[in-house]
Amino acid sequence: NVAQQPQVLAVSTDGKFLATANDSGIVRVVDFGCGQLVDREWQAHEAAITSMSFSREPARLVTGSADGTVAGWDFSTGERLFSISGTLTEVSSVAFRGDGLQFASGSAEGLLTLWNLQAAPPRSLALVKVAEPEPQPTEQTPPAAGTESAATETAADKEQEALPPLAP
Repeated sequence: NVAQQPQVLAVSTDGKFLATANDSGIVRVVDFGCGQLVDREWQAHEAAITSMSFSREPARLVTGSADGTVAGWDFSTGERLFSISGTLTEVSSVAFRGDGLQFASGSAEGLLTLWNLQAAPPRSLALVKVAEPEPQPTEQTPPAAGTESAATETAADKEQEALPPLAP
C-alpha cells in the first residue's frame, strides 16, 4: 500500500531515532540502531505530511502538512504541543533553528514564516516572500477553419526572447 510507505524522513539530532511519515498523516518513530519500531506512532495530521524536523533540546518534532497546518510534538511521548492552522497554504518545508527556540515553515506559494516557540501559542516573527508562484498555463484556442494560422505570441515567448543568450 503506497499510502503507508514512508514519504518523509527525519533523523533526531543525536542520531538515535528516525521518524517516518506518510500520505496518511501518520508519524512512526524507529530506533535507528536496530531498525525496530519504538512504541511511538500517532496520527499527526489528517492530510499528507510534507516535511518534519527534530529540535536539539528539548525533544521536539515539528511536522508540516499538505492541509496547511504545522504541529509541534513532544518526541518522547507523541503529545501535541501546538498546532498552527488557518494562515498557511500547503506546507512544503519545516526546519528548527539550532537552539530549538524558533523554527521556520515554507509554503507552496513561496512564503517563509519564522515562528517563536517561547510564546504560547507560538507566534509568527516574520513573513517573507521568497519566490513567486509558477504562472498557470493559459489555454489557447486554435484558429478557426479558413482563417490565417499565425502563431499567437505568449508572455512566456516574449520573456524568452528578451533574455540574452547564454555564453558558451
